[in-house]
Order: sequence, then C-alpha cells, then structure tokens
Amino acid sequence: MAILNKVGEIFGSLIFSLSLGFLIVFIALANFTQYNTLQPLVANMVETQLTGSIQQNQLDFIYLNLTEQCKSSTTAIVPIGDNNQINLKCDEVKNSTSSALPHLVANGVFDQIYYKKYECSFIECLRNMSLTVGSNVEQNQNFQIFLSAKANAFFTQNQIFLIGGIVAGIVLIIVSVRVWYNILKNIGMTLLLVGIVYLFIPLIKSKVPNIAEIQNTSQFIDILFAPIASFLRISLILGVILTASGYIVAYLMKKPKEK
Repeated sequence: MAILNKVGEIFGSLIFSLSLGFLIVFIALANFTQYNTLQPLVANMVETQLTGSIQQNQLDFIYLNLTEQCKSSTTAIVPIGDNNQINLKCDEVKNSTSSALPHLVANGVFDQIYYKKYECSFIECLRNMSLTVGSNVEQNQNFQIFLSAKANAFFTQNQIFLIGGIVAGIVLIIVSVRVWYNILKNIGMTLLLVGIVYLFIPLIKSKVPNIAEIQNTSQFIDILFAPIASFLRISLILGVILTASGYIVAYLMKKPKEK
C-alpha cells in the first residue's frame, strides 16, 4: 500500500507539474496570438519593409491603379510578390492617400495571414512542416501558422484539458499523501519546480532570437515571454509559501510528541 501511495504521489506531481507548465505556455501563446496583439506587430514590420523598398512615384502609380479598379468594384487587388495578392476594400482606398498606401497594404497582408484557411489541423500543420527549407519564402510560410487565428483557437481551446490535468494531479496527490501538511509540501515543491524556470527566463530569451534571427522576432519574443515570466514568478512565490508552510506545520505538530 505504501508503494502504491508513493507511486500515486510521484505520478500526481508529474501530471500537476506538466499540466501547469503547459498551461502557462498555452495562456501566453493564446494571448500572443490574439488579433489585437499580433496586428500592430506584424503590420508595422510589413509597413516598414514596404516603405523602405517602394518609392513615392511607385506608390502614386499603384494608388492610381487601385482607384481605377474601384470605379467598377468594391474591392481592389494589390499584387504582392510573384503569386500573392491582397484584396483591399475600396472604401478604405478612397479614404486613403498614396503616401498611406503602405499602411493600408500592411494591414491587408496581416489580415490575409491571420485569417488564412488551412486544410490541416494545427498539430497536423506543424507535423507537416519541413525541418529544412530551401528559401526564405518557405520559411515565412511555415512560420505564418503561428500568426494565425487557427493557432489562437488551438491554444485557447486546449487550456481546459490542462486545467483538468492540474485538478487530476492535485486530487491524486491528496489521495496518495493524505496528511494535509505533507500535501502542502508536495504541492509547494511542485510549484517550486515549475516556478524555478523564472530564474532562467533572461538566459532563455537571449538564446531564442539567435535561433529565430531569420524571422526578426526579437520584439515578438519580448511580448510572448512577459506573461510567461509573470506566471512563473507567481508559481515560484506560491511554491515557497506552501512548502515553508508545510514544513513549519509539520515541525509544530511533531514537536509536542518529542517532549
């Protein structure tokens, strides 16, 4: 029986820690992939690239072409690259100017990326990604799914399963340990195990931009890691409090017996 309780305690702690760790990451990714979070980041990056690569006379020509299209349609098409195009609403084109065209196109580019329809599920799309790609275009296309509504739905919808895992882990710990101050110690130590990662966040952040340098994602990384660091800090503090409480109560309850 003691062996079963120990196995249950270890297994419960493992489920608890893994579910909590993934929940923290999923909450941060769900927040990061919200439209209002990503839109200014991606649109500003695209707008900067367009502004630096297109001359004003070219903008004037493109804008003239768009206004001509809008005479017979409610949408205007802007070719992007070799095989891509952006559809702009004519109401927005008419209320804009040639100088503001990069901003308008950048917003359209992001909307196309964010609301892109994928035939595969999020996991299937990740599985189908090639680990080695031959061009920057392919790299960008692979990366785009992380900037989509599909990614946001995946990270948001699966949080409930991770919460269920946390509850299941805690219940298993309680059933296996039974002594309440030992339960406090066990849960506290598990929170500490997860929260200790907070101390390594600066090191992790310093490494990630080097891996993703081709995507120019340093600003993205800062926004992504902010909530992760916050949750890990809370986990670390709660872990210290619960662990200390468990040891203090255990000491006080055993002290009279020693006398």
